[in-house]
Amino acid sequence: MNLLKKKTKLIFSVLLLCIFIFPSASFSNSQDQQSKGLIDGVAYIILKAAWPTAKYESYSYEKTSFQNNGHEIVFFKINARSAFNDGPLWVEVKADFDENLKLVHIGWGDYKAFLPPGTTASAVAKLIDEANNSNQKKLQSNSDN
Repeated sequence: MNLLKKKTKLIFSVLLLCIFIFPSASFSNSQDQQSKGLIDGVAYIILKAAWPTAKYESYSYEKTSFQNNGHEIVFFKINARSAFNDGPLWVEVKADFDENLKLVHIGWGDYKAFLPPGTTASAVAKLIDEANNSNQKKLQSNSDN
């Protein structure tokens, strides 16, 4: 596994642990408001991994499922707005923690968006590559004439 993937996995582990410290807290005083701000910040970062241009709105805790192998699967939903048409977006996130609360896998569940979560950057890169290839072919064709 390359260093970037390891760092990304570590960041997600820390961020997701922070999200679920206060999953159902009522935020009545200033300390609770600060905690809510931290959790919203973590959800915002996860949203940017799903769709870099989306506008974050909120997150909601769905459930936790305890597995026979000691793992806990935590489900939550992130709500956002499209940067392109201001329409609603959402993505369900599934985080798998081992018995030591180490994040071992993060996955995208159902979503409402044109592109699947995590593919926006690769789709843009593909379009750029196709445009570059097309321009190179045109340049080569012009130089041959």
